[in-house]
Amino acid sequence: MRLLPYEIFASVAATGNLSKTAEEFNITQPAVTHHIKSIEEYLGVALIKRTKYGVALTAEGREYLPYIDEILATNIRADNKIKNMISGTVGYLKVAALTSESKYVNECIVKLLTDYPGINAEVHILSGLEMLDALKANAYDFYFASDLQLPNHEECDHIVLGDEHLAIYVNTSSADAIDLSDWGTVCSQSFISISEADDVLYSKVLNICKNRGFTPRIVNMFKKSESVIFSVNAGLGIAILPENISELYHQPNVKLLPIEGDDALVKNVLFWNSEKLNAAGEILIRVAEQLYPAC
Repeated sequence: MRLLPYEIFASVAATGNLSKTAEEFNITQPAVTHHIKSIEEYLGVALIKRTKYGVALTAEGREYLPYIDEILATNIRADNKIKNMISGTVGYLKVAALTSESKYVNECIVKLLTDYPGINAEVHILSGLEMLDALKANAYDFYFASDLQLPNHEECDHIVLGDEHLAIYVNTSSADAIDLSDWGTVCSQSFISISEADDVLYSKVLNICKNRGFTPRIVNMFKKSESVIFSVNAGLGIAILPENISELYHQPNVKLLPIEGDDALVKNVLFWNSEKLNAAGEILIRVAEQLYPAC
């Protein structure tokens, strides 16, 4: 279903130009203005203003835009879901995955869609901070994450897909100077860290260092693990991250040194809210159990 006035408003916000929006929708510029004014009259506020460069959003327009984007995205998902049902698609799943869990989500979703073509899955790859926000909002049907993110409430159920150790990511030029049998060679290094906003992984890293008798000297922090790896590759410091992220963001100047000890162990899990579980979700769980039976 078309939500034309909303679509036109979103386009004007993106282009800053009424003529470009008119061309995009194959309508006249006065028609564009008419659609915008219909929303403004309904709300009782101006959403756009003219500038010497074209048009720009007012303060109210900027506040309104994220809600319009959400409405349009929801409309597309709803249309697709009904169309899929008509065409024979029997289930829909919305899945979130940490970057470090890409291997597991890829294997599970590929097998799910191959064995059960009537199921449709929407997969979003999230940063650690985005995953925490998604969990708070209960925004997805399934989450591929580490046990560090596993919610502690009765409605949450999970299966373990595998485990891995955190590792030190070090630039190859300084790798020989680090000996994990002597953590004194580690504590003298500059650290690149995931942001404190991702408090789960950040706290895990601090705890590993604390258990080995030092506090890391953090010189820079990033929200995304790939930015941390790129910084290590550039020789700006060392980092502690899950091992399997290196498979996604391989960098020629980065070497991994796995950290021994239970405090550096991370379990990879698939978890879900049992109260939201549907038939398609039960199938995904069976697929995951078939792929990783020993876990």
